[in-house]
Amino acid sequence: MHNLELLLLDNVKISGGYEDFPKNLIWLSWRGFALKSIPTNLHFENLIALDLRNISLQHVWKGTKFLPRLKILNLSNSHGLVTTPDLSGFPNLERLILKDCINLKEVDESIGDLEKLVFLNLKDCKNLMKLPIRISMLQSLQKLILSGCLNLVLPASIVGVNFPQKNIRQKIPSSPPPLFLPAKQIGVKDHTQGVLAKGPPMPKLGRVIQGKPGGRSRVWWPEPCVRQRKRGGC
Repeated sequence: MHNLELLLLDNVKISGGYEDFPKNLIWLSWRGFALKSIPTNLHFENLIALDLRNISLQHVWKGTKFLPRLKILNLSNSHGLVTTPDLSGFPNLERLILKDCINLKEVDESIGDLEKLVFLNLKDCKNLMKLPIRISMLQSLQKLILSGCLNLVLPASIVGVNFPQKNIRQKIPSSPPPLFLPAKQIGVKDHTQGVLAKGPPMPKLGRVIQGKPGGRSRVWWPEPCVRQRKRGGC
C-alpha cells in the first residue's frame, strides 16, 4: 500500500486510525465522505486530484491546508457545504468544481490567490449570494459557470474582463456600476455560463441592451443570443 497512487472510495466508512493511510497518493476520490471532519493525520501533500463529491461536511477543513501539487478539487453535490475552504495553500490549483452545492453561501476570499485557476464551476449553487471581489484577480481563469445561481449578484469589478466566446450568455454591469448588480435588476431570468479570458474588445461581442425601465444597468449579449431574445427565446 505504500506505493499506491490512485484510490477510489465510494460511500465507504472507515474505522480506526489513519496512520497507515497511503501517503503517496496522487489521485484520491472519496465520494460520500461520512466523517464529521477530515482527519488531520491524513497525508494529502502529494495529491494532484482530490474528489470529495457528496460529502456531508459544512466545512471541508479548518484553517489553511498546504497542498502544493493539487490541480483539481471537486466538491460537487456536497449539500452540507456552506463555505469553501481556505484555498491559499493550493498554489497550483487549476480546476475548482462546486456544482450543485445547494447550501453554499460563501466563496472564501482566498480564491483570489489562485493564480493558475482556469476553470471554476458554481452551477446550481442556489443559495450563493455573492462572489468575493478578489475573483477579478484570477488572471488565468478561462471558464466560469454560474447557471442556476438564482440569488447571485456579480462583483462590478468583473466589468473589466473580456468574454470572447459568442455562444455563451454573459451579464456584466456598465460603468460606473454599483458594487454588486442583482440579476433581477437587469431583467434576466438566471445567471448562465460565462467565460473569463483574454480576448477581443467587448464591442465585437454584440449589442448593448438596456435593462428594465428605471434601471441603470446594461447587459452585453453575444449576437446569437440577441437574436434569440428578439424571438422570445434565450
